[in-house]
Amino acid sequence: MMRARFVSTAQTGLRRISGSATVSSPCIDVHTHMYLPKYMEILKKRSDIPKVITIGGEDRLVILPGEADEVTTSTGRPIGREYWDVNAKLQYMAKHNISHSVVSLANPWLDFLEGQEAESVAQELNDELEGEFCVCIFDCSCRYR
Repeated sequence: MMRARFVSTAQTGLRRISGSATVSSPCIDVHTHMYLPKYMEILKKRSDIPKVITIGGEDRLVILPGEADEVTTSTGRPIGREYWDVNAKLQYMAKHNISHSVVSLANPWLDFLEGQEAESVAQELNDELEGEFCVCIFDCSCRYR
């Protein structure tokens, strides 16, 4: 299966590199994961997996046993600002001509928490998503724009 490659241009939106089709209208990203700021805070405070560690100024998600001790590859997975900072996410969307994103919590989900703590954190994250992120889609005066 061949995938089309696209580049972003400020004047025309996305332009297809290989092939002849040109896409000038915005697109919708229907599968976007984010680490909400509150969730990043929780993961950074953890000493057990899953956790976020910072190496050389870069946040990295350690999600699998043994990943933190890996020496043959980089430790964990990089988490760029576009995954947890709404301004960086909006800049990423603009760069790639994405008009809307359907956002869900990135893994690990909350299965490492138990009972009331999981319910409480889920509610806090839902409130943060609704109050800090989703409003940007519907309110042009959103403070993040």
